Amino acid sequence: MKNTFRHTGVLFMVATIGLAVVGIGYALWFQVLSLNGVVATGNLDVVWSDHGTLETYSTTLGDTWVETGDAEFLAIKATQTCDQELTDNDHVLTITDGGLYPYAGCVHDINIHNIGTVPVHIDLSDFDLSDVTCDTPGCDAEEDLNIEFDLDTCVFEGNQDPPGNFVGDTSVVQLHTSNELRCQIRITANQSANENTTYSGGIDLLACQWNEDVNCSFDNTGGNTNNETPTSTPTVAPEPTATPTLEPI
Repeated sequence: MKNTFRHTGVLFMVATIGLAVVGIGYALWFQVLSLNGVVATGNLDVVWSDHGTLETYSTTLGDTWVETGDAEFLAIKATQTCDQELTDNDHVLTITDGGLYPYAGCVHDINIHNIGTVPVHIDLSDFDLSDVTCDTPGCDAEEDLNIEFDLDTCVFEGNQDPPGNFVGDTSVVQLHTSNELRCQIRITANQSANENTTYSGGIDLLACQWNEDVNCSFDNTGGNTNNETPTSTPTVAPEPTATPTLEPI
């Protein structure tokens, strides 16, 4: 009887220790930490804004100018048409002026507005209308038209925290989100202009993200006009040319 009790006691102790070990395993304190993420890119979008036009003429051969709203302005002396139109979601600005004569024309009040989330750089030295053409014998667009676009008269509007700025002593303008650069373009006819002549032409300005000046060129746009990175064209391997079988002679 004593031996039986002794064995039974040993078995009871082993069972008790086993339950204790099991209890320790189920009593582990723990916490799982998870990290999930959602990453999205911004967008680059720069547009024109239309602030209207003014008719203008000079009584001093171009030294001083009278504009719409001035006390001495006479509408009967002004040009017939001063118009500007925005299309393609405000990415295209078309100027249409008519009835110009020497020392008379139009002033276009416009701005460049960053409505995207990415700061941009725009080189305004590209604001060059030297490619304007004309359609009468002997006309010369560069000699016949006076196109004034003076960066010194442009002002930064919109978001001022921080405001837009020129990059160093250059014609490159930096626009952060909601920054605007407001400028005026004066287009008048010179003394050399022919009657009944139409002048036409245009320019493209390239707005790039602010930290890619070295890559900011039309060569890198792939011919696209929007802000998407061009997709590379896959190279198609040529079909192998079968080797002709020569018949034995």
